[in-house]
Amino acid sequence: MLLYARTAQELQPDCAFQMGGNRISVQTLKLNQEFSAIADALDLIAWKHFQQIRAGGEGNGSTTAY
Repeated sequence: MLLYARTAQELQPDCAFQMGGNRISVQTLKLNQEFSAIADALDLIAWKHFQQIRAGGEGNGSTTAY
């Protein structure tokens, strides 16, 4: 998983895909907020990531935006 600070840009690189049998996730995180909100956002990112792994993820080469 690659985690980036969220910017003011309209397009954010929030996605997940399979590459060579490995799940690759790219997520952005808004850092301009209280730490408790950052912790909640990190928990949600991790929950989504592992839920999709348990569900079998996406097919080879697919992309899913969060």
